[in-house]
Amino acid sequence: MVFVRVSVWALTLNTICILGLANSSPLERHSQLNCTNVVIPVTITATNLHIPIATTGPVFDVPVHGTFNIAARYCEPEIKVPSKQKTLQILVHGITYDRNYWSGDGPPGSSYHGDQYSWIAFASKLGYPTLSIDRLGNGLSDHPDPVNIVQIPAQIETIHELILKARAGTLPGPATPRAFNKIVYVGHSLGSSLGNGLNVKYPEDSDATILTGFSNTLNGPFFGNSLAPTIVPAATSFYYPGGYDPELLTLDYSLSGTVTLGELTSALLGSTVALRYQGPVFVVTGQHDSIFCNLPDPSPPANAPFETFSCEPYSTVLSQTKALYPAAKSFQWFAPQNSGHCWHFHYEAYATFGVAHGFAMLFDV
Repeated sequence: MVFVRVSVWALTLNTICILGLANSSPLERHSQLNCTNVVIPVTITATNLHIPIATTGPVFDVPVHGTFNIAARYCEPEIKVPSKQKTLQILVHGITYDRNYWSGDGPPGSSYHGDQYSWIAFASKLGYPTLSIDRLGNGLSDHPDPVNIVQIPAQIETIHELILKARAGTLPGPATPRAFNKIVYVGHSLGSSLGNGLNVKYPEDSDATILTGFSNTLNGPFFGNSLAPTIVPAATSFYYPGGYDPELLTLDYSLSGTVTLGELTSALLGSTVALRYQGPVFVVTGQHDSIFCNLPDPSPPANAPFETFSCEPYSTVLSQTKALYPAAKSFQWFAPQNSGHCWHFHYEAYATFGVAHGFAMLFDV
């Protein structure tokens, strides 16, 4: 097992070299990014949390069984890399978002500032097929009971079923139907919490796990501030002052979705130790993530409209998250500078996409 803070230069150089190879090798076929919107029915069985939570503690005793439609976007990469054709990245967004989080707050081709904030476009240039989903109860997916059904356990089961379809070759979308033999799970915020839960219950589902906007520490003061009456929208504090384009924040806020009581309540119970997960894990959390960084900001920006926080020093926040993955082949972490919770929409996004993909390539996924 390896537990280290990632070297940004090593991973970035690794990615640059591979980007150059992907654009020059005669073995690859160049085309345009080809995305297809799909609807995937999944049948799940789960045991959800009883809400309201009893004074004696949480109890999971609510049976859930049914078939639900999950809306998603499958993208074939613009550059065909033979070694990546059977590796699928499954991208799972956080609360108030949908599948467009992974393509710069708009469908591919309509993203804010082109590909600058698009994970999908970056992955495409390296030959990765991607499946970005609208989680159950979000976007164009089915919206069942928001208290008793749309919870963490049911969400985990829907993702597990999608992975089974991908590995079996029955996933709709690919122009050339195929069974994917490697899965890279990529989550953000609540999507990362789901990834952790997936690693716990189904440790064989993903060959590598990338958790963004995540740690094993919840920042109590942030939640207190967010629930108090304020003129500052909670979404604003997902950004770090000076580290983002204000026009993108305006767009992002205008597109904001909702979160169900069920998923929020079940998520606040926290993460779980993935005792049996042995794949590599990479945590990428903004240096000033207001949800998962609970240390005082040593150099708060002047005139910030809200309190800012820090994940530094690494040894006391991000590195501690390795406690969730005692059997992981490798556990690494990285904190993009001058970035908040939604670092994908900060100026550091594109460079950080490179760091994350460098990690994946180190482990041949």
